[in-house]
Amino acid sequence: MATITNLGNETDIKWIFNVSTSVGPNGYNRSDDVMLVQHVLNTLLASLDIRNARGARISSYLTRDGLFGRATKEAIIGYQRNAQGRGLQVTADGMVSSANATGWTKSNVQYTIVHLNRDHLRIHGKMMDEKDFPERLRQAIAGRA
Repeated sequence: MATITNLGNETDIKWIFNVSTSVGPNGYNRSDDVMLVQHVLNTLLASLDIRNARGARISSYLTRDGLFGRATKEAIIGYQRNAQGRGLQVTADGMVSSANATGWTKSNVQYTIVHLNRDHLRIHGKMMDEKDFPERLRQAIAGRA
């Protein structure tokens, strides 16, 4: 289930909202994990130039329904391409994997979920707030789902 992960001193942020399993094509796509990714992408759409496969800017918010589909996949890939354009080392594969306790992969690259959390902090000046999450996502993070 979606959770909070402490990152210690391995990154510039101390904790993140994290997925518990992979979200994306051929991912596990657990409902609360997908909902977390949909939520954070929605918080970034207005500020980042996130584009779909046809090159059009994504301006419609994702439905935070916990279902992985075409719109969520395009938004993830669009975010990853945007991150690459800003010089971040991210693979634009449409996958958001669970970050480990350091936030770094074995290839010494930060996970997409870490970048999503960091971009929210950078753009909004604070970490995401659970009170803004759909009830089902709040319950998952609290361990009640």
